[in-house]
Amino acid sequence: MFAALIGGLIAIGGQSSIGEDSLRVSKGTCGQESHIASGVDGSDLTKQQTPFRCTGMVTSMVDGQPGHFMFQFVGPTGGPIGFAGFAVEPNLFRIDRLYLNPGHATPVAEGECKTFMTKGRLTGVFCGGYFVRSGRRTVAVISFTPSPQ
Repeated sequence: MFAALIGGLIAIGGQSSIGEDSLRVSKGTCGQESHIASGVDGSDLTKQQTPFRCTGMVTSMVDGQPGHFMFQFVGPTGGPIGFAGFAVEPNLFRIDRLYLNPGHATPVAEGECKTFMTKGRLTGVFCGGYFVRSGRRTVAVISFTPSPQ
């Protein structure tokens, strides 16, 4: 249900706000470097990367708490992938949870999202994080560029 709602919102186009400071939908693309990798902890994961392509990003405030945000990347090849955490600087977010499956949060060992702005306009978002579970490390890296308005 949520995926269908987001898909419908993205189809509207542009960057639109829904509600007050609660949800923002942006059309755009994930760069070639966007991927998920998983393998034995300590092994070389560069050969274990699965590309992630996206056509949009949804940002939302979490639990109605100012400074607590989620970045979700959605597209035709799986997803959404979500990164949730707190703002530590105006354009830097410390990520504490990674969502590889809708509604299922996994605490991360380390993660950050950085937003890039030019003249008050969002020009890019880069998120990365990883967790280790049962001796396996999973890494998610997303580089997102919004479509020009």
